[in-house]
Amino acid sequence: MPSALEDIRRAARIEDIIGEYVELKGRGRKLTGLCHFHQEKTASLSVDTEQGLWYCFGCGAGGDVFSWLMRAENLSFQEAARYLAERYRIVMPEWTEEEQRNHERQMKATELLGAVAFALSERFAGSPAEKYLAGRGIPAEVAAKYRVGYCPDPSVVSAVVNTADVTKAVVEESGLFKGRSIVWEERVVVPITERGRVVNFYTRAIADVADEDKHRYLAERPRPGWNLDGRAHGNPTVVAEGAIDGLALATAGFEAPVAVLGSSAKGAAERFAERLAGLERVVVAMDADDESNNRAGQVAALDLAIELGKLGVRADMCDLTDGEDHRAPTDPAAVLQAYGPDRLREQVGAASSPWQFRKRWGLKVERSLIEIDGSAHKLRYDEREYVVLSIDELTDPKGNKVRLECRSVEGEMLEKDSLLLISAARRRQFANAMARAVGVPREEADEFKFTVARELLDLDTELRMFLAETLHLEEDQVSPAYEMTDREKEEALEFLRSPRLFQTIVEDAQFLGVVGERLLITILYLVMTSRLTDEPLFCCIKGESSAGKSYTAGIVASLCPKEDLREFSRVTAQALYHVESDYLKHKLLLMREHVGGEAADYSIRTMLSESGLELLSSVKGKDEKWTSENVTVEGPLAYVETTTEIELNPENETRLVEVWPDESEGQTLAIHDYQRMLSTEEGLREEPQRFATIRKHQNAQRLLDGDLRVVIPYAKLLVFPYTLTRHRRDNDKFLRLIRIVAFLHQYRKVARTVTATGGQTMQVIDADVEDYEVAYRLARPLFGRTLDELDKRGRELLLKIYDIAKGVIARENPTLTDEPDPEAVMRVSLTRREITNKIGKGKGIVKHLEMLAEGEFLVRTAERGKPIRYSLASGDPERPGDIMLLTPEELARKLENSHNEEGTG
Repeated sequence: MPSALEDIRRAARIEDIIGEYVELKGRGRKLTGLCHFHQEKTASLSVDTEQGLWYCFGCGAGGDVFSWLMRAENLSFQEAARYLAERYRIVMPEWTEEEQRNHERQMKATELLGAVAFALSERFAGSPAEKYLAGRGIPAEVAAKYRVGYCPDPSVVSAVVNTADVTKAVVEESGLFKGRSIVWEERVVVPITERGRVVNFYTRAIADVADEDKHRYLAERPRPGWNLDGRAHGNPTVVAEGAIDGLALATAGFEAPVAVLGSSAKGAAERFAERLAGLERVVVAMDADDESNNRAGQVAALDLAIELGKLGVRADMCDLTDGEDHRAPTDPAAVLQAYGPDRLREQVGAASSPWQFRKRWGLKVERSLIEIDGSAHKLRYDEREYVVLSIDELTDPKGNKVRLECRSVEGEMLEKDSLLLISAARRRQFANAMARAVGVPREEADEFKFTVARELLDLDTELRMFLAETLHLEEDQVSPAYEMTDREKEEALEFLRSPRLFQTIVEDAQFLGVVGERLLITILYLVMTSRLTDEPLFCCIKGESSAGKSYTAGIVASLCPKEDLREFSRVTAQALYHVESDYLKHKLLLMREHVGGEAADYSIRTMLSESGLELLSSVKGKDEKWTSENVTVEGPLAYVETTTEIELNPENETRLVEVWPDESEGQTLAIHDYQRMLSTEEGLREEPQRFATIRKHQNAQRLLDGDLRVVIPYAKLLVFPYTLTRHRRDNDKFLRLIRIVAFLHQYRKVARTVTATGGQTMQVIDADVEDYEVAYRLARPLFGRTLDELDKRGRELLLKIYDIAKGVIARENPTLTDEPDPEAVMRVSLTRREITNKIGKGKGIVKHLEMLAEGEFLVRTAERGKPIRYSLASGDPERPGDIMLLTPEELARKLENSHNEEGTG
C-alpha cells in the first residue's frame, strides 16, 4: 500500500489538481491563488510544486494532493486515493477499515508536522538560530531554501497543535510530545522531508548543553535522510553526515547535498544507498574521525560508497582532513567555518575512488561486488570492472560463454578475451594474462590471480541470476522438440482434419478453465498458430485487473509446444539484443503485462515491424582501436500482451489486434460456478484429461507445415473501410487473419506447386469461403472498434450514462411514453457517486469519466465546495455498428458470378 500511495504522489502534479478548482499564478516552484475554502480578495494560497504541498496563509489549511481533494470534494482519504489512482492508472489494493483509519491518522500527523515546520520557519529571520548559522558560514538565504526554523520554547509548538484541531491520537502519531523525543528550547530546527512531506525534525541546541541533548530528532519517527527530495537536482550528489553539514555543502554551491542521519546504525549504509540508486555520481563527504576512534568515520563513509557501487552508482570519496594533521577540521561545516566555501569545493572536487581512499587510510573492509546492470551487463569490484560484450551461450549446463573485457576503475583496459566462465583453466589463463598486462609483482601475483579467478566465477553466478530474472528462461523453453507416439500423432491429425476444428478449440480451452470468451480464445489460438508463418499476428488483451486476461492468455499459450513458447513477466531495455540469433524466430512471445515490456518497448516494436533486430555497436579491441560489431536477432514472431491501460503508444496500438475480455456480471457468475466445480469430485476426475487435451494441441501445432504458403484467390473481390489511415494496417490484419485460418485448415486442403518468377518452387494452399467465414465472424467485432473514437469501456460507460439520464427523466415524468427529448437528456446532471451507484465502482470509471469530458462527450462542471457533476454533451449518443465487410454469402455469390463470366467468355 505505501508504494502505491507514493506512486500516486509522484504521478499527481499538485498544480494540475488544484488548478482545476482555482486559478494559479506564477511560474516555477511557487504558485499562488485565491483559497478555495474561504472567501478572500487577496491571494493567500501558496502551492509548492516541487514539494507537492499547499498552504493557505489566510485560513491555515494545508497539506498535499490527498488533503486538497478530501476538502474540495468532501472525500475520505481512501476515496481521494482511489480517485487519483484511477486517474493516473495506478493499481491500488483494497483497504480494510483499520487501514483506512491508520492512513488518515498518519496523513493528519504529517500535516501537523508540516504546520509546525511552517510556523518555526516564520520565526527564523532575525532569530538566534539565524545568527548561529551565520557564525558557521551558512547564510540566511540557504537556510530559507531548506525551510530552517527557530524554536525559542515549547509553547510555539503547543500553539500550533492547539489550533490544528486534531485528535490526541494524531498528536501521538506525530511524535511531537512523546517522551523525551525532542527538546524545544533555543533550537535550530531543520525539517526532514520525504517526498515533500515533513516526517521528522533535526534540532540543534544553540546554547551549550550536554552532549546527549545537543542533537535531537523525533523519536520513533522515520529518518530517511536529509534533503533526499533534492537528490536528483545536481551532479554530483554530495553526501554529508548530518543536516548542518548538508547546509554547509549547499552554501558551497552544491545543488544536491544530502545527509545521512545516523550512519552508525546497523544496515544504515545499505538502506541509505538504496535511496540514491539511479544517480549518475555521488561524492561521499562524511565526517572523518581520528585514529583514536578507529577511523570509524572513514569506515562508515567507505561502507556507503561500497553499497552505492553495488547499486551501479559511481561513488567517489572526499578526504576532508588536512593531510596528516588530524587536528584540522574533519566535516563540511567545520571546513566551511574555518576556511570558507572555496576550500570545501576544492576538497569535494578532488574526490578519489573508494579503492584509493581505502589504500590511503589502510582500511580493512570486504571487497565490493556490484550487481549486473540491466543494460550493459557490468560487474564492478573496488579495483576492477568487468563488461560482458556478448553472450554466446545462454543457460548452457556447462556455464556461460562470454566475450569479456576488464578495465581498471580509472577506465584503463586490462584484458579482453572470450572464455567459458565455469572453466577453472580458462579463468586462470585470463587472470595470468591480466597479471602480465598490469605488471603485478611476483610476490603478489598468486593472490592477484586467485582474486581475479574468484571474481570471474562470481560473474558466472551473477550472470545466470540476471538472465533468469530478466528473461525468466526455463529449461523447457530451450528443450528439443517433443517426439510423439503414433497414437498421439493420429489423435492430433484427427483434430486438424475435423470440420469442427474451431469449435473444438473453444470447447477444449473452456474445458481447461476458460469460461466463455469464444472470440478471445479463437483470436489467441490463431495468433499462436501464426508464429509458424512469415506474417504473424500480434494481439493486445485489454481489460480491468482480475478480468482474466493473463489467465486466458496463459491457458491458450499452454497449447503451444513448449519449445516454441517464450513467456516473460519483464524484459529489460537491452535484453533482446543479447539472446541467440534464432531465439525468437517463429516463436510465440507472451508478455504477461504490457508494463513488464515498457523498457524494451522499442526493441519489441522493431521486432514486430521489421521481423528482426539489427544493432551496430562499437567495440574497443586490445589495440585500443574501435571496431564495429553487428548483432542480429531473427524473426518473425507472434506476440501477445495484456494490459489494464486504456491507451497504448499509437505506434504499438495500430500493429496489434485489440481484444477485450467479457467483463459482465453474467461472466463473473459463470466463473464462480466453474471455480466451485473444480473443488468437487467431478473436477478432480477430469484432471488427467486436461493434460491429454494440452498434449493433443501441442502435437497438432508441431504437425503444421510452416513452409506452406497461403494465397487468397478471391482477394481482389474483398472490401474494407478506408476512411482512416489506420485502416491500411487493419486491412492487412484482416488478410492475415484469412490466411492463418486457411493455414490452420491445411490438413483439409490439397497443396499445389507454384513456380515463382525466379524459377523457385513453393507449396501453396488456397483459402476458401469457409476460411473467409471464420475470419469474417472474428473481424466484425475486432475491427469495428477502429471506427469508434472511444474504446470499448468508454463507449459502454457513455451509453450507460445515457440510460441513467433517461431513467431520471422517466421518474420525473411517469406519464411519458415516448423517447425523451434530447435537450431534456442533456439537462440531466449527475455526480460521480450517482453514476457509480448505478453501474458499480469498477476500476477506471472515474478515469473514463475524465476522458469522456476531455473528448467533449460529457460536460463537466465543478463549483466551489460541491461535488463534480457530469451531463451529456449530446442527447442521443452515437451507437457505432459493426464494420462493413462482404458477408460470406455475398462473397460466394461474387465468386459464382465471376466463375460464370469466365465460363461464358
